Amino acid sequence: MNPNANLCLTILSDFERMRNRVVECPNKSLALINIQSLSVVYPGGHRALEGITLEIRRGELTVLLGRSGAGKSTLLRCLNLLQKPTTGTIYVDGVGSLTSLDRLRGYRRQAGMVFQLHHLIGRQSALQNVLVGRLAYHSTIRSLFPLPKADLTVAMECLERVGLADKALKRADQLSGGERQRVGIARALAQRPRIILADEPVASLDPATAESIMELLSRISREDRLTVVFSLHQIELACRYGERIIGLSNGTIVFDGLPDELTSDPLERIYNGTATEECLAAAYLN
Repeated sequence: MNPNANLCLTILSDFERMRNRVVECPNKSLALINIQSLSVVYPGGHRALEGITLEIRRGELTVLLGRSGAGKSTLLRCLNLLQKPTTGTIYVDGVGSLTSLDRLRGYRRQAGMVFQLHHLIGRQSALQNVLVGRLAYHSTIRSLFPLPKADLTVAMECLERVGLADKALKRADQLSGGERQRVGIARALAQRPRIILADEPVASLDPATAESIMELLSRISREDRLTVVFSLHQIELACRYGERIIGLSNGTIVFDGLPDELTSDPLERIYNGTATEECLAAAYLN
């Protein structure tokens, strides 16, 4: 048998005893991230975000909803400073204001990112891609060498949780679109994050695969008591899986409430009066 396959089987047995770990339920009344007066102005003067003040609460599954160009992806990327704000402050509980490089590095280790286009290394295996999520726990020099068995155990556990343990040694470019997105989720989980930020995670997937990915992220959020923030444009998915919906239009927040409160009036504000009958029906059905 392939030595790598033997290693995978050994690692799988190692993490079986970890699967029933108890996770303390967070207090959702406490803010994990506090955003004050956030604005983003791009070169040329385009205002992507304007005066955003917002709390992201612990253990909550929040959806940033809006049409293309509304500012939802920009806001999501500001939450880990992949997009640097022009003005405003971002305060993270237990970390502080993200004003220094050391604080930002510490926080990014706790913030897993799931991208629309996966951002996997095609020639590497699924396992190797997931191990990228462990690199922040090591120095640059140490990361140039094979990671310790403990990290392999974590990576295999994460692949098993997304249903891809049997694809651990398969190249990422040989996986389907849905499988690649699952590897991206596993990579984020390998960080052992406090929060997962998912930027349009199902936009490039067919409806059935999109549904399965949303269900997977929702289940992981419940099991691990994780804070999860999605950006989405699909109203039906936002209403079905979101516990809180933040609607954006032209870079400002025009709605912040429960899915049941997303009626015709807020939808018209979110979509600038262009919400279709199908959009309204999707909201009411959910």
